[in-house]
Amino acid sequence: MKTLKFYKLFMFITLITLLSLTSCEQYVARKFGGSVNINVENGYKVISATWKESHLFYFIEPMEEDYQPKVKKFVESSNVGVFESEVIFIESK
Repeated sequence: MKTLKFYKLFMFITLITLLSLTSCEQYVARKFGGSVNINVENGYKVISATWKESHLFYFIEPMEEDYQPKVKKFVESSNVGVFESEVIFIESK
């Protein structure tokens, strides 16, 4: 009986943890490494990006008429190579 209660508690905690991690992809990518995709607003292009603590800021501007949308990567490289993160910006017209 104790084993069943422990199992239910363990599953509940695991579920809550997974749900909380999936709701903040940028934070997880920044703190624990990994990749996150960001669909940029239609008609805008990414100029630059930076992290401020766990917040991602990116500078966008309107596309020119003849501009071809691109996929751009913002990559972090750590000194020890353990927690490296990548943000992929997907532009579209």
